[in-house]
Amino acid sequence: MNEGNKRWLRAVGTMIGAIIGIGVFGLPYAFAQAGFFVGLIELIVIGGLLVLLQQLYAEVTIQTPGHRRTVGLALKYLGPKWSRIAALAFFAMMWGAMIAYIIIAGEFLSTLLGPTIGGSPFIYSIGFFIIEAIFLLWGLKKISGVETYVVMILLLLFGAVILLGLPHVEAINLIEMNISKIFVPYGVILFALGGMSIVPEMHDILKEKYEHKLRSAIFVAMGLIALLYVAFAGVVVGVTGAATTDEAIAGLGQALGPTVAAIGSLAGIVTLVSIFVVVGLQIKDSLIFDFKQKPMLAWLLTVSVPIILFLLGVREFIVVISFTGAVFGAVTAVVILRIFEKMRHTICTRRKCFLVPTWVSVLLGAVFVLGALVEIVYLFL
Repeated sequence: MNEGNKRWLRAVGTMIGAIIGIGVFGLPYAFAQAGFFVGLIELIVIGGLLVLLQQLYAEVTIQTPGHRRTVGLALKYLGPKWSRIAALAFFAMMWGAMIAYIIIAGEFLSTLLGPTIGGSPFIYSIGFFIIEAIFLLWGLKKISGVETYVVMILLLLFGAVILLGLPHVEAINLIEMNISKIFVPYGVILFALGGMSIVPEMHDILKEKYEHKLRSAIFVAMGLIALLYVAFAGVVVGVTGAATTDEAIAGLGQALGPTVAAIGSLAGIVTLVSIFVVVGLQIKDSLIFDFKQKPMLAWLLTVSVPIILFLLGVREFIVVISFTGAVFGAVTAVVILRIFEKMRHTICTRRKCFLVPTWVSVLLGAVFVLGALVEIVYLFL
């Protein structure tokens, strides 16, 4: 295999490892609330919009030299005001994700280890955080070499859960709908498919020589992720129906036994070990490259915020991922679209760029903003 294909596979694996996080475990609950096919349609539509947005972001990273992330790109193209907005959205979304990881890690570890050695989910959450914070010190070069293997293990574990649950799927659980809860999946899907900021990391892996492979890497990675999500949500909802729990595995374990619960929890832990470090690296890199912080201070800021909020009582899993995905994801999307539109009138007038009509950018932004507003109303009013 030549160097270009190796880097392409690493980029695909990095995106899969960055995006497949604990959001996948919230999908079955969200789908069960609204109806599986309602959730499926929303997943297809939202996934398509995100792929288009990622392609536009990829073009920005290709056309802009240097190691800038979203915040730095906003500063370059839009100025300090938009840079601050981008920073707020980026850090809020990433830290919100890390809080959710800490919350759910305790549940998975408690299910997996609790029957043998005891311990509360809270203690397991703290232990998970300490270990991951240490891993975060290693950096991308030490992590990316094993990322592909982590993804392979992860896919095998999800595959085992799907195969074990498939014979127990009941069609009636998949065809039930509740239109009054049609918006429940929206924020969870956005969170589960989120990972916009991994695009510059993928560009770093491909480097300038192979940057033309970035768009195909995004498309393939997102397609594989969507297929896994549909299969996992379909099996869990098909087995547990209205009894689907917010993290999927507890309800699946009650229906199919402790072996499935153990495998599912192990899949969750593997997911979390991978995604926590990748997300943390995105925060750390932004602090280093965009805010010129020293590596150790960047690491300290990265890990301190989520654990402090967790200790202060931010521990509602579905609320955290829904709000984070819908609201801060929308702000990030608008910033990226603004950057792209600015770039098309500057850099793209001097060289060839991948472009879409301006009305597409406007429509994309309007969809994400409307979704954020509806999410706020749904959750808090």
